[in-house]
Amino acid sequence: MKRLLFVLGISTVLILCLSVVALANDTTQTQARDQIQSKIQLQDCVQTDIAVADRDQARLQLRDRLQLIDQDKISDQADGTGEVFTDTAQHWAREQICLAATLGLANGYPNGIINPDGDISGMEGIIMVSRMMNGIIGEDDFAVTPADIDMDLVPLWAKERIQEVSALRIASQSQLYGQAQLNRLQFAIMLAKALNLEPIELDEDTVAFIDQDTIPSENLGYVYALRMLGVIEGNQGAFNAEQLVTRAEAAAMLIRVWAILE
Repeated sequence: MKRLLFVLGISTVLILCLSVVALANDTTQTQARDQIQSKIQLQDCVQTDIAVADRDQARLQLRDRLQLIDQDKISDQADGTGEVFTDTAQHWAREQICLAATLGLANGYPNGIINPDGDISGMEGIIMVSRMMNGIIGEDDFAVTPADIDMDLVPLWAKERIQEVSALRIASQSQLYGQAQLNRLQFAIMLAKALNLEPIELDEDTVAFIDQDTIPSENLGYVYALRMLGVIEGNQGAFNAEQLVTRAEAAAMLIRVWAILE
C-alpha cells in the first residue's frame, strides 16, 4: 500500500511538473508571438517624417498671412508671474509655461503655482487661444455675434471675456465653450481653425500618426497641418487624440506658434 501511494505521489509530481513546463512553453510562445506581432506592426506603421523644406515652406506661408503685433500692445494681458512658478521647477515645459505666462497666454494662481499638469476646460482653452490671437494680425474675420453661442453654457467667470471678438469667433468655431474638459484632438482643432489653417490632404502612404485611425477623417488634415508646422509631433509617433490636454501642453503649442511668427 505504501509503495502504491509512493508511486502515485511520484506520478502526481511528474504530471504537475509537466503541466508547469507546458504552461511555461505556452506563455513563452505567446510572448514570442506578441513580440513578433509588435515588430510587424512597427514595420508596417511608422510615422512618416516631414521634410525640412516642407516644414519651412509651411511656416513661411503662415508668416505671410499672420504677423505678431507690437509686444507693448499685449503686455497688459500678462499677470506678472511668468518668471517663477513653484510647481514648474522640474517640469518638461517650464520654459514654455513661463513664456506663456509672461505673454499673458496663461495665468498662474495667487499662491504661486500654475498647475501645469492640470486639465483645461473648453472655455479655458478658448481664452488661451484667443489671447494668442489678440497678439496676431492678419487672421480672416467673419461675422459672429453672441447670438451664435449659448451664453447659458458659458461659465460666469468667462461671460465678459467671451465678448471679445477673437474669443467669440473661436467659441463659435469650436462650440466647446462649456466647462467640459478638452482632449488633445479638440484643442488641436480649436487652434488650427483659429489660425485658419487649411487641412492637408494626406497621401495614401502618409502616416501622420501611428494611431491616426482614432482621428476622424474630417479632422486629420487639420492635425497634420499643425504637425507640418512643428506645433505638435506626438508621443513616439502617437497623437493620443482622446487624452485630456494639460495646461502645459496647451501652453507649449501656443508658444510654438508664437515662435514661428517671431
